[in-house]
Amino acid sequence: MKHYLTPISILVLALSIYCGCRMLANEWKQDHFIKQDAAASIRSVLDRGVQKPKLLMTADEVAVYLGINTEEVQQLGPIANSSGVTSELPYIQIGNQIYFSKMAVDEWISKQGTVIVP
Repeated sequence: MKHYLTPISILVLALSIYCGCRMLANEWKQDHFIKQDAAASIRSVLDRGVQKPKLLMTADEVAVYLGINTEEVQQLGPIANSSGVTSELPYIQIGNQIYFSKMAVDEWISKQGTVIVP
Protein backbone atom coordinates (compact mmCIF):
# COMPACT_ATOMS: atom_id res chain seq x y z
CA MET A 1 0.00 0.00 0.00
CA LYS A 2 2.80 2.44 0.86
CA HIS A 3 4.33 1.67 -2.47
CA TYR A 4 1.40 3.26 -4.33
CA LEU A 5 1.01 6.39 -2.15
CA THR A 6 3.98 8.27 -3.65
CA PRO A 7 2.82 8.05 -7.30
CA ILE A 8 -0.77 8.83 -6.29
CA SER A 9 0.32 11.90 -4.29
CA ILE A 10 2.49 13.06 -7.22
CA LEU A 11 -0.49 12.62 -9.58
CA VAL A 12 -2.81 14.54 -7.22
CA LEU A 13 -0.22 17.32 -6.89
CA ALA A 14 0.20 17.54 -10.67
CA LEU A 15 -3.57 17.67 -11.19
CA SER A 16 -3.88 20.39 -8.55
CA ILE A 17 -1.17 22.49 -10.21
CA TYR A 18 -2.76 21.95 -13.62
CA CYS A 19 -6.25 22.93 -12.39
CA GLY A 20 -4.89 25.97 -10.59
CA CYS A 21 -3.07 27.13 -13.72
CA ARG A 22 -6.22 26.68 -15.80
CA MET A 23 -8.30 28.68 -13.32
CA LEU A 24 -5.73 31.49 -13.27
CA ALA A 25 -5.55 31.51 -17.06
CA ASN A 26 -9.35 31.72 -17.37
CA GLU A 27 -9.48 34.55 -14.86
CA TRP A 28 -6.74 36.40 -16.75
CA LYS A 29 -8.63 35.96 -20.02
CA GLN A 30 -11.84 37.30 -18.50
CA ASP A 31 -10.01 40.26 -16.98
CA HIS A 32 -8.22 40.88 -20.28
CA PHE A 33 -11.50 40.81 -22.24
CA ILE A 34 -13.17 43.13 -19.73
CA LYS A 35 -10.33 45.62 -20.14
CA GLN A 36 -10.55 45.33 -23.93
CA ASP A 37 -14.33 45.88 -23.80
CA ALA A 38 -13.87 48.94 -21.58
CA ALA A 39 -11.24 50.36 -23.93
CA ALA A 40 -13.49 49.70 -26.94
CA SER A 41 -16.44 51.45 -25.29
CA ILE A 42 -14.28 54.45 -24.41
CA ARG A 43 -13.04 54.60 -28.01
CA SER A 44 -16.60 54.43 -29.33
CA VAL A 45 -17.69 57.28 -27.05
CA LEU A 46 -14.77 59.40 -28.24
CA ASP A 47 -15.50 58.52 -31.86
CA ARG A 48 -19.06 59.77 -31.44
CA GLY A 49 -17.73 63.25 -30.80
CA VAL A 50 -17.85 63.40 -27.00
CA GLN A 51 -14.78 65.39 -26.09
CA LYS A 52 -13.32 67.09 -23.08
CA PRO A 53 -14.22 70.76 -22.93
CA LYS A 54 -11.41 73.06 -23.98
CA LEU A 55 -9.96 75.16 -21.20
CA LEU A 56 -8.17 77.62 -23.49
CA MET A 57 -9.80 79.23 -26.52
CA THR A 58 -8.47 81.22 -29.44
CA ALA A 59 -9.96 84.59 -30.43
CA ASP A 60 -12.14 82.89 -33.06
CA GLU A 61 -13.45 80.38 -30.50
CA VAL A 62 -14.15 83.18 -27.99
CA ALA A 63 -16.06 85.06 -30.70
CA VAL A 64 -18.26 82.02 -31.33
CA TYR A 65 -18.61 81.41 -27.58
CA LEU A 66 -19.66 85.00 -26.88
CA GLY A 67 -21.74 85.39 -30.03
CA ILE A 68 -19.71 88.33 -31.34
CA ASN A 69 -17.39 88.68 -34.31
CA THR A 70 -13.62 88.23 -34.23
CA GLU A 71 -12.90 91.95 -34.66
CA GLU A 72 -14.83 92.69 -31.46
CA VAL A 73 -12.83 90.04 -29.60
CA GLN A 74 -9.62 91.63 -30.89
CA GLN A 75 -10.83 95.03 -29.64
CA LEU A 76 -11.58 93.54 -26.22
CA GLY A 77 -8.36 91.52 -26.20
CA PRO A 78 -4.80 92.69 -25.64
CA ILE A 79 -4.01 96.01 -27.32
CA ALA A 80 -0.54 97.56 -27.21
CA ASN A 81 -0.39 101.25 -26.31
CA SER A 82 2.18 103.72 -24.98
CA SER A 83 1.78 102.54 -21.36
CA GLY A 84 2.03 98.82 -22.19
CA VAL A 85 -0.63 96.30 -23.05
CA THR A 86 -4.25 96.69 -21.97
CA SER A 87 -7.06 94.20 -22.31
CA GLU A 88 -10.71 94.05 -21.34
CA LEU A 89 -10.73 90.25 -21.61
CA PRO A 90 -8.37 88.22 -19.44
CA TYR A 91 -5.87 86.41 -21.67
CA ILE A 92 -2.84 84.14 -21.62
CA GLN A 93 0.05 84.56 -24.01
CA ILE A 94 2.05 81.45 -24.90
CA GLY A 95 4.84 82.39 -27.26
CA ASN A 96 3.23 84.56 -29.92
CA GLN A 97 -0.21 83.02 -29.47
CA ILE A 98 -2.98 84.63 -27.43
CA TYR A 99 -5.42 82.34 -25.61
CA PHE A 100 -8.42 83.07 -23.45
CA SER A 101 -9.33 80.91 -20.46
CA LYS A 102 -12.96 79.80 -20.62
CA MET A 103 -13.31 80.06 -16.84
CA ALA A 104 -11.76 83.56 -16.80
CA VAL A 105 -14.03 84.71 -19.65
CA ASP A 106 -17.09 83.34 -17.79
CA GLU A 107 -16.00 85.14 -14.62
CA TRP A 108 -15.33 88.34 -16.60
CA ILE A 109 -18.83 88.17 -18.11
CA SER A 110 -20.44 87.71 -14.69
CA LYS A 111 -18.57 90.76 -13.31
CA GLN A 112 -19.47 93.01 -16.26
CA GLY A 113 -22.73 94.87 -16.34
CA THR A 114 -22.76 96.27 -19.85
CA VAL A 115 -19.77 96.11 -22.16
CA ILE A 116 -19.38 98.64 -24.92
CA VAL A 117 -16.97 97.59 -27.63
CA PRO A 118 -15.02 100.65 -28.87
